[in-house]
Amino acid sequence: MTDAIRDGTTQGQLTLTRREMLAAAAAAAIAAACSPALPSGGGPTGGSTAPVRGGIARLPIFNEPFPLNPIISNELSSLLVRRSLYSYLTRLDPVSKRPVPDLAKTWEVSPNGLVWTFNLRDDVSWHDEMPFTAEDVKFTFEQILEPKNTSVERTNYLDMTKIEAIDKYTVRFTLKNPLMSLPVISGATVGIVPKHLLEGKDLRTATSFNNEKPIGTGPFKIVSVVPGSHVEMAAYDKFYRGKPFLDGVVWKIVPDVNARFAQLKAQELDYMTIEPSQLQGIQGDSRFTLTEYAAPEYTYFIPRHGTPIFSDKRVRQALVYGLNRQAILDVAALGKGTLMVGTIPPALKDWHNSALKPYPFDPAKAKSLLDEAGWTAGASGMRAKGGTPLKFEISVDTTSAIRRQMAVLAQQMYRDIGMDASIKEVDRQIYSQMLQQKTFELNISNTPHSWDPDTQRRFYITNGGSNFGAYTNTKVDDLLNRGVQEVDVEKRKALYRELQEVMYEDVHVVHGYHPTELRVTSTKLKGLPDLPLRDVMTYMDTWWLEK
Repeated sequence: MTDAIRDGTTQGQLTLTRREMLAAAAAAAIAAACSPALPSGGGPTGGSTAPVRGGIARLPIFNEPFPLNPIISNELSSLLVRRSLYSYLTRLDPVSKRPVPDLAKTWEVSPNGLVWTFNLRDDVSWHDEMPFTAEDVKFTFEQILEPKNTSVERTNYLDMTKIEAIDKYTVRFTLKNPLMSLPVISGATVGIVPKHLLEGKDLRTATSFNNEKPIGTGPFKIVSVVPGSHVEMAAYDKFYRGKPFLDGVVWKIVPDVNARFAQLKAQELDYMTIEPSQLQGIQGDSRFTLTEYAAPEYTYFIPRHGTPIFSDKRVRQALVYGLNRQAILDVAALGKGTLMVGTIPPALKDWHNSALKPYPFDPAKAKSLLDEAGWTAGASGMRAKGGTPLKFEISVDTTSAIRRQMAVLAQQMYRDIGMDASIKEVDRQIYSQMLQQKTFELNISNTPHSWDPDTQRRFYITNGGSNFGAYTNTKVDDLLNRGVQEVDVEKRKALYRELQEVMYEDVHVVHGYHPTELRVTSTKLKGLPDLPLRDVMTYMDTWWLEK
């Protein structure tokens, strides 16, 4: 017997029976099979006027978005384009920040958390007008679990023992351990792909589908792909929630942040997330609307664990104590953000450990830790151990002025405590390869977080699909596994609070800050719900342009 999920209230704010608590822990609640209604003008950039049809929205991405196959891609530019190309089992509600129906009308979880049943819409078609069925969902998750596809999502679903298409519009997942984050994490990243086009193919070499003619069920379909220039999409007339208001979307490939901003100011773009240094350039400009979000993400330094320098926890702790992170936040980001204490952002209010406080800037403590670890300062002030200099490279990609500035500031601060840090600046494609292949030493990165703490497992469990720093800690592994398997909400919260305490002390990453997302839109662009960048794209069918 299963429990139908029927309440979308945020976890931790309900008095529930065990049966109801299972439903709340599992994901959100669905009282009806329809999506949440938006105001006619839609969210913060809406208005009182009714939506009108027509127009092309122009949006920037900072590198080529290939592959456009969600099974094998981990690039942000690809993710943004894919959010309107594919559909997901669930999507995020703008108000509750809980999962609500998308391809799935309703879902159920068994009392022990081991069996999930998703009931699917029966009115969905692919962009080639073939019908969408449960077989497509089954195929998608099977391809994620297929080792040769090396999907970064695979770690999340390793406990799945059986995936069944019960009938044409019902799919069932059976697990050996509970996966209480399933409706959240599947809605965050798992775009469903077409079985009829990809079955029997090697997904990693399916060039036509991946780079030229991907087919989804989302509100917009691919018209053309021009490498180095743009991706053009058109509204899909048979989209299951109704034809989008926009005629189409053009994603312009603009690697340089200043060039993107110049195009925004010239009204060649309708939407852009800007850097704090660019605020002055749009403030008071009536052509644009600025929206600020405390987004669930973090900007930080990833040490490659296992390297001789960073394998010592004392050195990692010195990396944090030696950084004046408030100065970095104030100078590089003009104070738009909050200091990190870990990798579960404050935006996840029910899961963030607010008892932890940011590491202080304490160069004397950093030097003491380095002395204790055997890295002694020479006449020049630079440190060495057994003849080996304390020397490493900070890698940063060219798409963000903030992260480039962070690298320069960190370089000087580390040299002040005897660490010889150099900077390696690379283009985004090379940067992504360095992450995947773990060929960096200390990397400056920005990571989005889903609205469930289980995101941590993919990034920080041993051999996780996105564990770019090769971090390994048996206590962390245990807590990550227990956290996603615990069906009791309060016990689950306690496990994640403990997890944050362990990782805080172990310095699994070098803390940076949680940035404030600064979204600038043309005042003519309406219908965007109150969600940050990666989530707002799943509502592109509600966007419209004022005439």
